[in-house]
Amino acid sequence: MTYVNNETPMVGDRIKDEGGRRGTVNSVGLYRGIYELTIKWDEGAVGIRNPITEEFTLVTRRASY
Repeated sequence: MTYVNNETPMVGDRIKDEGGRRGTVNSVGLYRGIYELTIKWDEGAVGIRNPITEEFTLVTRRASY
């Protein structure tokens, strides 16, 4: 359950997909044994239940406090 660059997904991550579309991870959860992301894409669409696969690359991560 990692991005292409072997980072573990976290809420608040800025990611991009293989096509270059960028977005922000809103949630990381387990659904029927598969880890999935909810992503708010920059163009305004919200993607629900995106399986975490190596199609996503971490662009930036919010610093933890």
